[in-house]
Amino acid sequence: MPGQVRKKVAIIGAGVGGLVSIKSCLEEGLKPTCFEQLDKIGGVWNFTEEYIPGQGGCVYDTLRTNVSKELMSISDFPMPPETDAFPSHREVYHYLQDYANHFGLTKHIQFCTIVISIKKARDYKTTGNWDVTYLHREDFRLWEKFEATDMRVETFNAVMVCNGRHALPSQPHISGEDTFRGVYIHSLKYRSSNTTAFWDRRVLVVGNAHSAGDIAVAASGYAAKTIISIGRGTWILPKFQPNGLPFDLNLRRVLYYLPESIVGRVMERQANSNMDHKKFNVAPPGGPLHSALMVNQDISLAIQDGRIIVKPTLIGFRGNVAMFNDGTEDEVDTVVMATGFEYDYSFVEMDADEEGINKILYRQMWPATLPHASVALIGCLSARGAAIPSLELQARWAARVYAGHLQLPDNETMLNEANERARRMREWFGRDRLIPAPNGIVYQDQLAAEIGAKPDFFKLLFKSPHLAYLCYFGPAFSAQYRLLGPHAWDGAPAACKAAYNNTILGCHKYVKTNEGEGTSWKLMAAVGMCGVTVWLCYSLGHD
Repeated sequence: MPGQVRKKVAIIGAGVGGLVSIKSCLEEGLKPTCFEQLDKIGGVWNFTEEYIPGQGGCVYDTLRTNVSKELMSISDFPMPPETDAFPSHREVYHYLQDYANHFGLTKHIQFCTIVISIKKARDYKTTGNWDVTYLHREDFRLWEKFEATDMRVETFNAVMVCNGRHALPSQPHISGEDTFRGVYIHSLKYRSSNTTAFWDRRVLVVGNAHSAGDIAVAASGYAAKTIISIGRGTWILPKFQPNGLPFDLNLRRVLYYLPESIVGRVMERQANSNMDHKKFNVAPPGGPLHSALMVNQDISLAIQDGRIIVKPTLIGFRGNVAMFNDGTEDEVDTVVMATGFEYDYSFVEMDADEEGINKILYRQMWPATLPHASVALIGCLSARGAAIPSLELQARWAARVYAGHLQLPDNETMLNEANERARRMREWFGRDRLIPAPNGIVYQDQLAAEIGAKPDFFKLLFKSPHLAYLCYFGPAFSAQYRLLGPHAWDGAPAACKAAYNNTILGCHKYVKTNEGEGTSWKLMAAVGMCGVTVWLCYSLGHD
């Protein structure tokens, strides 16, 4: 049943989420206006030499993606074949610039404009409209200096909040931290280890996810001693397989629908193939699907050869002496708290505080307590796997709803699902977390199903057996979400077939592969078809 059409849409932030939201709104014939507080697009990918107050998270100088390029690409805009398999932050930023220019997105962005508040309009009960209060400054660094008369208010039919998952630093209080006399920063402000804060210093990095590993490895090249405090542990996965191919090319869609116990064991075996996690005191109590995860090619070797020393939970400081929960102590000069980030939706009137927002989010994007489907949170997640395809699918779904093509379930149904998800997160992680699913592909397929863009094996089988095989038995490349459904892309079939080779070209520009063509896929498809047939017969026989 068609829903209400919401023509005028406010989009907050011009990072990845904001850009794909503009594009999705334009596809549906909507009128987007994007507000960006800085003077450039890119969000977290907009590298600045120094931290800018209010900026949120930012990439650091040595950052490379932890997902290979074709798996993290926007669905109808593949990265160039010459781009590295795991792109640098500069390559990603140029890619986003090219995307914005190709689809004419920047003309819909108001730069140097900060949104102060998003509140229900006077007629909200009947219309679902929102009043957006914002402030424009020619120099974005002066946004804190303003008078009430400088603010402007504009009414929109709908809102897409895309300020990202790196808005505020998540920094736990450590006993005695006020007695520490060295350099003490959050990774929010970290840009490089090639500074006096790291040269010949004793460095402690606190954290057990991707950034903590990157920073520890970078610091070990300059520091006299590097320690990483990993809390309850983490599973460290390599970027590359021994044969030189990206590890995540093994993450086929068919694998994600196997029992979690099987997928978890495969990931655990792969992690331990580079380093015995228990032997080096890195292993967490749970498996890879329900524990912290770090994708890093170098840290395992650095731990094994002693360049990085692993410590458990940091419990306090006594001056410059760091104390850990195993009773050990180390004197340090520099501390980097790579302890993650918090979301900031305090400026949005949503009938939920920050502590409880994850308990009211339907499919991690729709506030289920609101009577109108007129605000969507794009990027309020921490997906296992590529984030960009998830953000794009969220934006496409929101735009379809705003255009009146789709409707959401009733509030009770949405709240029940949100509460059940929160219960699972507490069961798995011991606390509420904004993680959509044990893996990102299942979540992406869930979103794609909402808009009719999920790859359908049998439809594709009759149209192109090769594509059917690639979608279900090959890597889940983002272009697969443009094969079917609204705004399907004519170039998607070719992009799906070329994606594997393009990824390989990024790491072995002289190597050719036949994964996406030739006869080998036919044998694999036949084997896959037999498996599907057996599964269907078994399922039908047990109904």
